[in-house]
Amino acid sequence: MATENLKIEEPGEDRVAMGPFEVDPSGALFPRDGDAPPCFSFVWRNRSIEARLLGPVLHLVARVGRVPSSATRRPRPPAFNALHNLPRNLPAAWKIGIAASHAVQIEIAVPLQGRLTAASLMTAVTRQMLELAPYLDLFDELGVGATH
Repeated sequence: MATENLKIEEPGEDRVAMGPFEVDPSGALFPRDGDAPPCFSFVWRNRSIEARLLGPVLHLVARVGRVPSSATRRPRPPAFNALHNLPRNLPAAWKIGIAASHAVQIEIAVPLQGRLTAASLMTAVTRQMLELAPYLDLFDELGVGATH
């Protein structure tokens, strides 16, 4: 059974406004017109996660942690070496970045398929969080701990 890309339809009279969405009687979600795309944030495994729906793509940003400062006694080279080598091991739709403050984040883009519902949106988020789990374990081992 082939899936088709998420389709954003025109508003109908039978839809109810709920936050940044309109919801039809079947439970399908339709982003409402507005300045900002639908988004929410949550904490998972003591990390701040931001989820944003941009058209048919779910964007997740996980604030993974911080590489220890050179002012601390903890060794930094293993963390920097792992961060240097990690991108080749990440799924293709993921990007890792490190800021000047040594904060590390992973950005994930997930194309959504089929009809968008609250259940399908939460399923997509949950799948990505479960896929992220082993990488968070690695960061914890390297001393790039949670920032929340």
